[in-house]
Amino acid sequence: MDEVINMEERKIILRKILQNAGFAGFLEGFNPYRVTDEELLRKTAIMPLVRIRPAGIGSGSGDPAGFAWVGTLVSIALIVITILVMTR
Repeated sequence: MDEVINMEERKIILRKILQNAGFAGFLEGFNPYRVTDEELLRKTAIMPLVRIRPAGIGSGSGDPAGFAWVGTLVSIALIVITILVMTR
């Protein structure tokens, strides 16, 4: 986990987060769809923005370096074993 300090990246990410937050984005005192970049950065200066980088076994099935293939392999093996047992 690390803090996003690049202002260009920060304004893009914060705008998207506030837009996707629905009405909660408007609770900050501005319209996240219409606010200027400068005003957005000024009004969100005290908000920490952290990037979470998943790692390890619990990193999720979409992680290309993860272990999603293990679950898929086990599922296929169980299906094949079930079919073999049922056809005897």
